Amino acid sequence: MNNEVKTGSIVSLILGIIGLFVFGIIAGIGAILFGLGKDDKIATAGMILGVVDVVLMIIFACMA
Repeated sequence: MNNEVKTGSIVSLILGIIGLFVFGIIAGIGAILFGLGKDDKIATAGMILGVVDVVLMIIFACMA
């Protein structure tokens, strides 16, 4: 695994985690985009967290 792929995966995971607490929709979309095309578990986890971020922000927006 080269550094570029690993860096994108780690950024995806970090954005996914940050999106749970602040900047949900922005960080969630970033996590999804950085995780696309990567075939490792870190990127998959980041993409899943990104989807959760976006879905939670949509739910909270509908409740307001």
